[in-house]
Amino acid sequence: YGIWTATKDSEASSDIKEPISVAGIGDESYTWVGQGDYRKLYVRRGDLTLIIRGPSTLPVLSTESTMIDLADRLFGRI
Repeated sequence: YGIWTATKDSEASSDIKEPISVAGIGDESYTWVGQGDYRKLYVRRGDLTLIIRGPSTLPVLSTESTMIDLADRLFGRI
């Protein structure tokens, strides 16, 4: 858990936008748009961590509901 938080905080510190919490994805989750208009999504469920980075223009990264759906599908495959 400590490594997850440190990694998220370290990556976010180099970006101008602050991470915002996203409800309904996992035990803890944050998203923000960083450098180069790349959306970053960090999700922790128990001891599993999902980190997604991609252009904020991708439909799957454009809204909270699509990010929740993506995370659910990916966690379902683990």
